[in-house]
Amino acid sequence: MVLLVLAFVHRYDLTYNDLGIGHESFVARLLERGHCSMSPDQMTEDQGQQLGNWLRGLFDADKEGLSNDVLASCRPQDFYLIVPTLFSQTVMACSAEVLSLDSVKGGLECKLTGGRIQGTGMLTGFQISMKLSFCHRL
Repeated sequence: MVLLVLAFVHRYDLTYNDLGIGHESFVARLLERGHCSMSPDQMTEDQGQQLGNWLRGLFDADKEGLSNDVLASCRPQDFYLIVPTLFSQTVMACSAEVLSLDSVKGGLECKLTGGRIQGTGMLTGFQISMKLSFCHRL
């Protein structure tokens, strides 16, 4: 449903006011800030903790993927708002060679066996591959 709303907003250049949504709703926050990475001082303590959990879950070599604890501790609404920061920090870590390109690709595939996310994960796609390739060339 969120993707449908985002598609309409993008296609018809709508704002949350055009949709009749209050400025404090999740959709309004997503439309206003959902595409922007946050600096650590802009994040709440919960967002910082959730971001750390996701980064460790995706890229920690000692783990075999995301645990149910990571998935359960972060509401979808919270996840949507930290995704740009998650991606930004991943690209920065790749460009600084803190993470290898293979680690990043493996982490973003986000494969879980028996978990709630199946197959290739929510962060893969042409745009991410292009940015990671660019990052790797830096």
